[in-house]
Amino acid sequence: MGGQVYFLHNKVESIKYYTEKIQSFFPNERVDFIHGQQSSKQLEKNLLGFFDGKISVLVCSTIIESGLDVSNANCIIINDPQNLGLSQLYQIRGRVGRGSRQASCYLFIPKKTKLSEKAYRRLKTIERHTSLGSGYSVATNDLDIRGGGAVFGYKQSGQISKVGLEHYNNLLKRSVARKTGVLKEQKSIDIFFFGKSLIPIYYILDESDRLSFYTKINKSLDNQSLSDIENELKDRYGKPPKETINYLNLARLKIAIKSTFILSLSIEKDSVEFVFLGEKINNSFINKALAFENSLIKDRKFKEKRGGVSFINFFDRGFDWYENICKSINLFRV
Repeated sequence: MGGQVYFLHNKVESIKYYTEKIQSFFPNERVDFIHGQQSSKQLEKNLLGFFDGKISVLVCSTIIESGLDVSNANCIIINDPQNLGLSQLYQIRGRVGRGSRQASCYLFIPKKTKLSEKAYRRLKTIERHTSLGSGYSVATNDLDIRGGGAVFGYKQSGQISKVGLEHYNNLLKRSVARKTGVLKEQKSIDIFFFGKSLIPIYYILDESDRLSFYTKINKSLDNQSLSDIENELKDRYGKPPKETINYLNLARLKIAIKSTFILSLSIEKDSVEFVFLGEKINNSFINKALAFENSLIKDRKFKEKRGGVSFINFFDRGFDWYENICKSINLFRV
């Protein structure tokens, strides 16, 4: 109560219309406007009126982003935020909350407006980063969305957006670590899958967004982060198709296999083959694996294989490969 409001509308030709409309809603309050095409005298008059608290609602353009500081302003409404850049939105949001009052920022998107992928990502970034000191995270996301310049050469816009900033930084970090000899070799796991495992174009049209999700999935270190990614996909694009669920489940298997002595995994329509380190195999392990009960298993066998030992389960009818493999992996923990 008692605070002041910015209403940001960044179209000079219709800013007066919005001012009159808002004034009709609040006849007892003073509503006025400012924009960059006003005469300096009128602009100064309205600005000072807002500073002094005589104007309750200031309808404005993005002119306010350049350091306007009114401690009593505790609410900002941004109309058509999808047309503004991420850094602009962040600066404009910072015009409120500069005093002791609890501040709010509302983004008004017109009905039936179809957001582009980049506009959606900009708005989601602003929505998620609300805490103090989140400027660095916003800047990183902005660079990821727009793409950065070339590391070497004269180009001011490079191809980093096609790879994704995080994946690019990860590749650079690994290359430097390998060159300096501090990179720790991780267990390499091969998984062969008979079906389709990908993020299809018809599900995510934008190439950079698809690559971004591939990067997130491949970098995930636990099941919780993969679940978060799956929820984000559902939120943004709807229910993931079967081949994308397959891709997520294969990523989950890779995480689970890291704590086992499995070297590789081959998943076919009617069989699953595990390859183990040879020195880990003994009679006790073989008996435990053969005793594992599953009503769908038709046959199973061990056989010597170069670099290790192979264990194959054969199935006599359709089976849920992910659920069955998860149960089997528990037998092979280190």
